[in-house]
Amino acid sequence: MMKKTDNTYNTRFYADCYTWAALVLSHPNESFTMEEALLGLEELAEEAAGEVDLAQEIEALRRHYEHQRFDLLELQKEHSYLFIGPFSLPAPPYESYYRHGRVMQGESSHRVEVFYRETGMEIAAHFKDAPDHLVLETEFMAGLCVLETEAEAAGDLARAEDMRSRQRVFLAAHLTQWVGAFRQAVEENAREPFYPAAGRVLEKIAFKHRSKLEALSVLAGSGRES
Repeated sequence: MMKKTDNTYNTRFYADCYTWAALVLSHPNESFTMEEALLGLEELAEEAAGEVDLAQEIEALRRHYEHQRFDLLELQKEHSYLFIGPFSLPAPPYESYYRHGRVMQGESSHRVEVFYRETGMEIAAHFKDAPDHLVLETEFMAGLCVLETEAEAAGDLARAEDMRSRQRVFLAAHLTQWVGAFRQAVEENAREPFYPAAGRVLEKIAFKHRSKLEALSVLAGSGRES
């Protein structure tokens, strides 16, 4: 008999983290405000309850935007410069670029698309970018976390465990394999602190989440053996 793991709170926290990362790493639209982005990050820090330390990123952003007025147009330009182009692309948000010889639509792009389909998720028709885009990978992780919490709430512990397993595998095989290189490229090329801070937050979250899931997997395995 499978033992229920006390992971619901943490899973919701990670779902919120990936949702925040996907939102702030998307191209900022007219409704984007720095105050809301920072408030969301502060709420994540409170929700973390000491599990992940986000104080340094919050302090750096608060300090910067206390002395410099937030300009949406400038942030949109920064996002385009780092992640879209059209001329150079200092920090491509694609897994294949960092793992397969700086090419777009490489092997990772195909592998993550297969992973999405096997989980029962499809890329939205309006999303016209590559399957291994960072925003899509973070949205996928958020979706897996939500599916896990829904399964646990419904008492379907086998499905909840399956969703945890898929999170663990995706983090180990994909997101944590390149988020550090992406963060470094952003830090080396960014002209203001917002995107480097967002990259550091996502890197911290992804590696902590992977560590947490791997520990839970070991505990579940030892429970089955006893």
